[in-house]
Amino acid sequence: MSNDLEKFEVVLAHLLSPDNNLRNQAEKIFENTKQQSPDFFASSLLHFLKNSTHEQIRAFSAVMLRKTLGKSTTSIWDNIKQHQETVKQEILLALEKEQVQHIRTKIAHLISDLASHVFDQEGTWPQLLPFIINCTKSESDGIRESGMDILGNLSEDLYELVKDHLNDLKLILKGGLSDQKSLKVRVSALLATANFVQVFEKQQDIFQDLLPLMLGTISAALNANQEEEAREALELFVDLVELSPNFLKPYVNSIVPAMFTIASATNLEDGTRQLGLEFLVTFAERRAAWARKYPKFVETLLPVIVNMMLEVEDEDDTWNTNDEVDETEITNSDVAEECLDRISIAVGGKTLVPLLFSAVPTLMGASDWKHRHTALLAISIVGEGCKKIYQT
Repeated sequence: MSNDLEKFEVVLAHLLSPDNNLRNQAEKIFENTKQQSPDFFASSLLHFLKNSTHEQIRAFSAVMLRKTLGKSTTSIWDNIKQHQETVKQEILLALEKEQVQHIRTKIAHLISDLASHVFDQEGTWPQLLPFIINCTKSESDGIRESGMDILGNLSEDLYELVKDHLNDLKLILKGGLSDQKSLKVRVSALLATANFVQVFEKQQDIFQDLLPLMLGTISAALNANQEEEAREALELFVDLVELSPNFLKPYVNSIVPAMFTIASATNLEDGTRQLGLEFLVTFAERRAAWARKYPKFVETLLPVIVNMMLEVEDEDDTWNTNDEVDETEITNSDVAEECLDRISIAVGGKTLVPLLFSAVPTLMGASDWKHRHTALLAISIVGEGCKKIYQT
């Protein structure tokens, strides 16, 4: 290693130091090097990204390269024109070489941001798409995940390159959604699929028969007790029903029951159930006619909402606990109240009010105060969205 590289490595180490004095001095040297010697700056960070034995240094190098080469007002990409092709090649090699997944993820983000910047400038990166495809077929779970991440992140930027090859793209996405070794690959493939569905809005029907595999990703995550991955997948379904509801139409009869099951499952974490409910309410908002025609949609949804409203905490339990209460925490009852308000507006009073009032007597007759509280609150909430029905 050259003397200059050794000095720069010390600068990087000091940037990660808890010592304020060391860090402040290193920041000045780092910034000066970036401005005065951009080629050395970029090549040095690339060197340490690929070769440093310290995980912190490799991770930091990836983050700094992303900040200084991607789209930003402080980007030095245009200042290293003679070395741009080398930089692009070395970054791809760095991802293949990296063994630590969180660093590999940072490199994938670097590749995505740099590629977007290059394409914005009407530049080219001929090696990129073949590289991504090879990544999605790698023996390494982590590299397959990164390949799918990059593909999804660049869905808009790759439009011109893939628009005439959508069936080939579909096969790649299908492979990711069918991955038997890694749930994370399946979730990344789901994200990529959802992104391409929105990019190719007029041709999205090509991807519709992937929906069972997309829904299967949620089931696989829940069956493996991986609720964080399940929530990532559920969030994508919420986005799809919000932005591209017609895409879901052929498989509504499979998707809606699955969301009812998730929203009703008290053994699941609150956030997971809330996303299931969010899908159902958004579905009714975006396609109210479908919701009315779906067999017993509102009749099934209302008890789910009411039961979630019943999950209000006892005040005594709150006062007696020694733990600090997070006043910003969104509870199941909070979410359910909002959803009841939204569904009353979406499907209308003629549908909702009779169903609600058939449930009110049982709730009001219960000994548990939560039931009576929920009955009165529900009447009040629905009253806002169904005034005309109340007045008749």
